[in-house]
Amino acid sequence: MFFFSIVEGVAIVFSFFLSKKERLKKILYFCKCICSKMKSVLKGTGVALVTPFKEDRSIDFEGIAKMVKHLIANNIDYIVALGTTAETPTLSFAERKQVLETIVEEVNNRVPIVVGIGCNNPIEVNEQIHMFDLSKVSAILSVAPYYNRPQQRGLVEHYRSIAAQSPLPIILYNVPSRTGVNIDAATTLQITATIPNVIGIKEASGNIGQIMQIIANRPKDFLVISGDDLLTLPLLACGVDGVISVVANSFPKEVSAMVNYGLQGNFEQARAIHYQLMEPAKACFADGSPSGIKCFLHEQGLIGQHVRLPLADATEEICPAPLSPEKTKEAQELALKVHRLLGLGNYSRVDFILSDKDDKFYCLEANNLPGMTPNSLLPQEARAIGISYEDLCEKLVLSAM
Repeated sequence: MFFFSIVEGVAIVFSFFLSKKERLKKILYFCKCICSKMKSVLKGTGVALVTPFKEDRSIDFEGIAKMVKHLIANNIDYIVALGTTAETPTLSFAERKQVLETIVEEVNNRVPIVVGIGCNNPIEVNEQIHMFDLSKVSAILSVAPYYNRPQQRGLVEHYRSIAAQSPLPIILYNVPSRTGVNIDAATTLQITATIPNVIGIKEASGNIGQIMQIIANRPKDFLVISGDDLLTLPLLACGVDGVISVVANSFPKEVSAMVNYGLQGNFEQARAIHYQLMEPAKACFADGSPSGIKCFLHEQGLIGQHVRLPLADATEEICPAPLSPEKTKEAQELALKVHRLLGLGNYSRVDFILSDKDDKFYCLEANNLPGMTPNSLLPQEARAIGISYEDLCEKLVLSAM
């Protein structure tokens, strides 16, 4: 949680002896201080953490701890708990509390935590805010009210109601593809101008023009965060402050590096990573989210790929079948042959798996090999590494003779 300094705390206490008008000015001033400090705290790469499930669809709390370790070890800036990617609508409130407690315990103050608390009833949102232990949380991410399809003025009052009850700063979450309502740029700017403890917005509208309008007219300490992995690079060029990423569950180091390069203005380096991640990002969402990203995490040996209904597990076209011991050995031998064949140096790595289902090779990781990206099918036509699948197989056979 964000804590005031002792000086700020004493100032707030003494402000109660001021007139109502002067007290309001003081409160607004301290809210601006919160916004300013939060902008530095929540800048960069946040990860919309998945909720791992066991085969019986009960929560895998050890998997949550493993994921947190994995993310922090790979340079992410903060963790977003209980968002859409966490399958929060399918979690009971008791489960949500347990998930947040597990994340807080494993994070142990190493990175900030943002928690998703939102629905289409502000009364329920306010009740949940007071039922969670938010003492180690930095901010609340609150989605636009879904299904009701409120007018823009209704959205303003929805967030005003939540902000009046919240002990923490609030980040708006605009995702019209899921909610059925868009928070217009003018509405976002009205909210930030009139509701002081709203400190930012996660923008997943896909409308770059709208996002640029917010960036161009926002207060200087108002966070604008990309909510779309595939648009993060162009949005960094427009001036967003980072991303809340799904893909970073599997590729935290790469996403963090891309975002940091973009924030530094080094778009040549950022662009190179963006294109390495583009195909995996598409694959993540090809069969629904978080089904796709859980498939990646399963192949990386981090968690199981199971999701809860109404979502279904990713199909084998997206997530190849696990390897048998014999195929594992064959894949290892293939990787060594490809290294020799392509003359790859010590700073390149290609890991392949061979699907038991279709006997096709899939690339798990390929650093410094243009066109080959994690989980991409080894090319069937002449692309990526410059030769066809058949020619590569023939060369591999020849190289083994």
